[in-house]
Amino acid sequence: MTQEELAERAGLSTNAICALECGKRYPRPRTVAVISAALGVSASELLLADPKGERQAIVELTKLMRAESDATIQLVIELAKVVVRKGVLAR
Repeated sequence: MTQEELAERAGLSTNAICALECGKRYPRPRTVAVISAALGVSASELLLADPKGERQAIVELTKLMRAESDATIQLVIELAKVVVRKGVLAR
């Protein structure tokens, strides 16, 4: 669904949808209600959505690193920064 389609379904402007999606604006409870209704999900599903699976990735990394030394954890963090900065996985 495009921002335009969501804006139309929710009765909001495209600019409002864009500002919310980009984090430039935080929604009021009424806005959450109309957007969740337009998407056909509950307000809690909308607010707790994790489309990239970030929460699960954090849980998995935490479990993986739990038994590792501080030095290993720091190495993994630095390695992750390089991978993200260079876009190695985005190819």
